[in-house]
Amino acid sequence: MMDFLIKSTLSMALLLAVYHVFLAREKMHRFNRFYLLFALMFSLAVPFISFTIYTEAVAQAPLPARPIEIQNFTIAPTPQQPVDYTMPLLLAIYALVTVALALRFAKNIRHFLRQVNHNPSRPHQNATLVLMEGNVIPHTFLNYIFVSKEDYEQNTIEQELYTHELAHVRQKHSVDILFIEVLKTVLWFNPLLYFYKKAIQLNHEFLADETVVNQSNNIVIYQQLLLQKAVPQMAFQLASSLNYSVTKKRFMMMTKATPKSKALLLKLAALPVIAGLIYALCTQTVAQTSPIINTTVFVEELPASQQSSHAATNKVKRDSYYAGVRIVVKNDKRKTLIDKPYEQLTEAEKDKYLMDVPGPTQKKQLTAKQYADLKDSTTYGVWIDGKRVDNAVLNKFSITDFAFYYGSAVYKNAQTKANPQPYQFNLYTHDYFDANLENSYKKFGSDTYTVVTGSYSAPKKATDSKTKAEAAPPKIAEGFTNTTDTVKDKADAEARRARVFAERAKIMKQRETLLAKRDSLKGSRREVLDGAHVEKDSAKAQRERARAAKSAKKS
Repeated sequence: MMDFLIKSTLSMALLLAVYHVFLAREKMHRFNRFYLLFALMFSLAVPFISFTIYTEAVAQAPLPARPIEIQNFTIAPTPQQPVDYTMPLLLAIYALVTVALALRFAKNIRHFLRQVNHNPSRPHQNATLVLMEGNVIPHTFLNYIFVSKEDYEQNTIEQELYTHELAHVRQKHSVDILFIEVLKTVLWFNPLLYFYKKAIQLNHEFLADETVVNQSNNIVIYQQLLLQKAVPQMAFQLASSLNYSVTKKRFMMMTKATPKSKALLLKLAALPVIAGLIYALCTQTVAQTSPIINTTVFVEELPASQQSSHAATNKVKRDSYYAGVRIVVKNDKRKTLIDKPYEQLTEAEKDKYLMDVPGPTQKKQLTAKQYADLKDSTTYGVWIDGKRVDNAVLNKFSITDFAFYYGSAVYKNAQTKANPQPYQFNLYTHDYFDANLENSYKKFGSDTYTVVTGSYSAPKKATDSKTKAEAAPPKIAEGFTNTTDTVKDKADAEARRARVFAERAKIMKQRETLLAKRDSLKGSRREVLDGAHVEKDSAKAQRERARAAKSAKKS
């Protein structure tokens, strides 16, 4: 509810500001009428419009060698809080005011219907004249024009007044007023609606004045007539009245002219504002995680016979699973390394970059306690068939409506303002499971598979309790098991483990080769240095002997 109020009010305020800044002072009344009504309807619809923008995010996590054992976590009971009556009191006040305004709205409509039923009427072009006793300023409601019976019988009502009121009838201005009155009855606490009603009614008068001026071609006489008929404002809540806002604005608008080119530019000025509102209020960005291959994981090696068996089994399933899929491999700087169909990959590239084929997904159902716990919006974020929902939506479903679920704990540094819950659970209905999950292990669900390569760096050792708490794996809630889709089943875990072992053996072999080369280079360098020292000592000895011989000769 709060989201609706904030978004709709913000949209109303911005669009009304655009109207007063660019449009209200220009003579393009038909467009202005459409704009004001559109602004209201658009603002009411904005909170219910949603567009999702997906962005790619790299998930840097180590490749597990076996299913992760997550400890059970007991949620401490929440201490009982005192009952807060603020919300029920506000709802009661809202209901009372809304009922009072609805009764007043019904009373106003009943007033017009009584006037129609208890007074004589006469057809007049496409409207009906209702002849009323006393001095009545002409006013219109739906197809009825209310005028003074005495003035009508004496034929003292000017033709310009009939033209003015008929314009209200033909253009159905009463429908606009009824629409805004209904909104005011429900959203009476929004002051912007009162400004919208004032702008709409004034625009109606501009439209009616324009019709009269176009037919009579005498602006001065019509303005004098308006001044003669001007009396203190009368309370016709739902009527279009001749006497409404006889001000300098109406007289100035009669003589104003707006060039077509300027009018077109002013109309287009509203489009960027509407587009900006849609982008700001209706779009949400969702980060999709791309797999990252960890090439520095070291674990114990499986026997060669087991490695061969796992590799052969996985190859058959993998060829069928990725058939026809385009494989794109990028490094951590987003430079494309591979971009080609799966069938063109070498076996080494397939082993290195592709994840294991998942196993079949079996239906499983929540327990009654688990389902009841998920309704706690402070602890659990809930998704149904891939869409984020309010926890209260679960009251509309039963346990048997869901065929499958999985959940996970959320690291503290991954919790957001929109989703602050420490746990998140995905529930899938039977229809969604049958259409999307039951056979998902048979074929990759997209035409392109993107891999972002990189290396994993272990987090720094925690230095205080807070850091340790953030670095430690979060625990799952009591009553739930680890159902994350990191490892689908035992066979997949073993196949993944075999790949890691094979990769580790390859890296260790490369390491041994490099170490041997390093030792060889060190031996060669030592021999070179020793030879250089010998040559240096020999040259020095020769110089010493030469100096000695020279000294002996002189003596």
